[in-house]
Amino acid sequence: MNDWMRVALELTLVVVLVISLISGWLLRRKNAELVASNAVLKKERDAHEEMSLKDPLTGVNNRRAIELYMEYELQRIVRYGGYVSCMFIDLDGFKLVNDTRGHLVGDQLLQMLGDSFVSSFRYQDKVGRLGGDEFIILMSESDEDISSAKADLVLEIVRDVARDCGVQVTASIGVITLDENHGLELPGLLSLMDKQQYAAKRGGGDRWFRAIQPKSRA
Repeated sequence: MNDWMRVALELTLVVVLVISLISGWLLRRKNAELVASNAVLKKERDAHEEMSLKDPLTGVNNRRAIELYMEYELQRIVRYGGYVSCMFIDLDGFKLVNDTRGHLVGDQLLQMLGDSFVSSFRYQDKVGRLGGDEFIILMSESDEDISSAKADLVLEIVRDVARDCGVQVTASIGVITLDENHGLELPGLLSLMDKQQYAAKRGGGDRWFRAIQPKSRA
C-alpha cells in the first residue's frame, strides 16, 4: 500500500469516527430532550388530573372526587367488612352572609372551613365540597362513637371559623355509619344524610342528626 492510499484510508477512518461520534451525541441529545419532554407532559397531565378532582375555591375534593371515594368505601366494607361513617354538612345562615356581607366574605368563610376540616381529620378521611355551602366528610373505619365525636367537632369548627370571620353561621349535619350489611348505593346514601341534615336544620340548626342504616335486602 503506497503512502497516498494509506493517508486516504486514515482520513476515511477519521471521518467515519467523527460521524459516529456526532451521531452518538445527537442521539443522546435527542433522548435527553425526549425524557425532558415526557417529564413536562407527565407533570402537566398530573396537574390537570389533580385540578379536575379539586374544588377550585376551597382546594378540597370536588363533588366528582368525593363521590368516587364514597362509592369505593361502600364497596370496600361489603367486601372486607368494617365500618365507614359519613357527614353531610349544610351551613345555616350562609345565604345571609353573601347577601349582607358580600361573596368575598362568603368565599373566605368556605375556604377557612375547608382548611379547618382537612387539618382536623386524618389523612385517610376525605373532605369534599358538593357545591355552594354543602360539604361531605367521609371517615374510613369509623364507628358510631367516632363519628358522633367528629360531628360535635365539626359543629365547633363552624362556630369558631364563623366567629373569626365576624359572621353568624352554624351547621346542620346528617351523619350515618355503615357496616357490610348496608345494602346502599351512592344516591341512597346521599338521600339518607340529606334528610337528616334537613331535619337538623328544621330543629334550629347547629346540631346533627343520625340516619339509621337500612336493613340489607340480601
